[in-house]
Amino acid sequence: MANEILKLADAQAIFDSAAKAYQHMLAAVGTSAAEASTLAKSADNFHTDILTHVNADSNLWLATDVGGGADAFIAAAVMGASFMAPWKDAIMTLERHVVKRNTAYTDINDWMVDIVLRVHPYCRTIYNKINATNTWPLTLETTTTTNDEGNEVVKMATFTVSGAAAGTLSATTDIDTTVYGDTLIKLQCTKVGGLGTGGGDLVVTINGADEDGSAVTGTGTITNTSAENAEFEVATTRYASISSITLTNGSAADTFDVIARDDRAPTL
Repeated sequence: MANEILKLADAQAIFDSAAKAYQHMLAAVGTSAAEASTLAKSADNFHTDILTHVNADSNLWLATDVGGGADAFIAAAVMGASFMAPWKDAIMTLERHVVKRNTAYTDINDWMVDIVLRVHPYCRTIYNKINATNTWPLTLETTTTTNDEGNEVVKMATFTVSGAAAGTLSATTDIDTTVYGDTLIKLQCTKVGGLGTGGGDLVVTINGADEDGSAVTGTGTITNTSAENAEFEVATTRYASISSITLTNGSAADTFDVIARDDRAPTL
């Protein structure tokens, strides 16, 4: 196993740690003690994540490639270096490791697409700040909160019901797939005072395309008489754009938005 590469779960833990650390950094801006604590915490977690996986005998090549990078990261961050500089070294070290261990990958994008790794938008923010020559892989982008934090596309569409099983799709916003990937979605009731009572639950079918342009269809149900801002998930279908919506039931002036939703919340 001389060419061992980080597994999906290992890579996910590392990149989630980076995203969560960046969230803490944003909250700590202007508070020097908090900034120092966040740097130390993120560095320690990254160091632990890496070394846990590289110290096993089967991962000796991994240890050679990234073990030193993990040591350098924790030293730089705890000493109070800027947040981006240590993460630049960490991400670039992982990229060098991936390309060296499997020459079929030309960059970190190839590998992450292959193992279906999706990352928090903050990872893209970090990557763009530290490396102007490469574009963060668009297929890796994912949602992280109801408001798709870090992703400029939050509301992808609005639908206004005109009567039973009828209505108008409007205000559609596609995800920029040169920057982001596709997203899981929710339906959010937006009618002031809550959804009407037009014959039962709204069963909503959403047609669109994923980041590759392939057609996708998903279904969600908005419970009858739902309160304003109530949210309902749409299975596991991922969208980059929405082309049409059909539904059952409904009362005139019922409205709902289609919004991005979580894949998972990042943790240190």
